[in-house]
Amino acid sequence: MSRQPKTIPPDPAREEPSAVARLHRIVLLEEERVADRGRSSTRWFVNTRRGWQRPGAIAAGAAVLEPSAARTVWSRRWELALAEGTLLMRCDTRPAEHERREPLELLLGRYGSQEQLVRRYYRVCRSGRLAREGGRS
Repeated sequence: MSRQPKTIPPDPAREEPSAVARLHRIVLLEEERVADRGRSSTRWFVNTRRGWQRPGAIAAGAAVLEPSAARTVWSRRWELALAEGTLLMRCDTRPAEHERREPLELLLGRYGSQEQLVRRYYRVCRSGRLAREGGRS
């Protein structure tokens, strides 16, 4: 009596999102601007099976350089086809708040980061819009 191997149905949670869910056209804007005491920038990352990746690694050649506005160094628009449920991370950097320091601290190099980084997480929802994830910071 031969035993047949058990067939396990595929788990949709372990498959690539594009194989299960509908694809939505998402537009992401990245830019770098001149700010007081430095620069500020906006960068996007997409969570894939390989980890957090830049939009250029997912859709090479899909970037469009936007015309620069006042105080804008560069601006780039990415058009991606992402599956429903895909997680995105927006990283905004800006100069840190000005803080008075003692001259000795400056000479010894005991000053903190000159930039402040804020991460915000978004998920592609069923309607094709980006919904803010509240539990992460």
